[in-house]
Amino acid sequence: MRLEARATPSKVMVIGSPLLAVAITVALAVVPYCLWLAFFGQRILELWTRDPVLANTAAMALTLLSLGTMFNGFMTMPYALQLAHGWTSLALWQNILAVAALAPMIYVWCQRYGLTGAAAPWLIVNAAYLMIGIHFMVRRLKLPSLRVWYVEAIAAPVVSAGAVLLVWIGVKLLMPEHGEGHASISADERLWGAVKTVIVADLVMS
Repeated sequence: MRLEARATPSKVMVIGSPLLAVAITVALAVVPYCLWLAFFGQRILELWTRDPVLANTAAMALTLLSLGTMFNGFMTMPYALQLAHGWTSLALWQNILAVAALAPMIYVWCQRYGLTGAAAPWLIVNAAYLMIGIHFMVRRLKLPSLRVWYVEAIAAPVVSAGAVLLVWIGVKLLMPEHGEGHASISADERLWGAVKTVIVADLVMS
């Protein structure tokens, strides 16, 4: 059963609409964690695996996968809107094209760039969904301009979360170091900090 009566073009993706409010909520739930993984992936992997070499090798791949997942999260409500109008063919064809493109891209780039090359196609495909696929939906469903959606549900959460991360990085850089490395920090404090980081990372990546 179609839900067109509840999702008419004049009521979607405009300021004050429930759909836009949910899209913003989804973005606020996804963006901070994805940016956190993208910025601090190496440290998280090192805490998780206790292998600095592995963490350094996989850090860029984690960054690309996190950003690709963030872009994928932005498409949650547009995809729901397509289903509300009973239109599933766009997502089907997008996925068919994505699979057709991902297989050779992963094979070739993995051979050339290793783990980072294997992760890059995920970011590219989801960026294409966000920048290209969405416009087919606008034309087919005769929706208003998506400028409000891009600004309110994408740019604003990314800028806000990025600003918080930058403030956190600045605070950490301004904090004075005590002794050589972390010698003066108690083992209990280090352990508790590591446990909290691993718990949060486990929840996010699950």
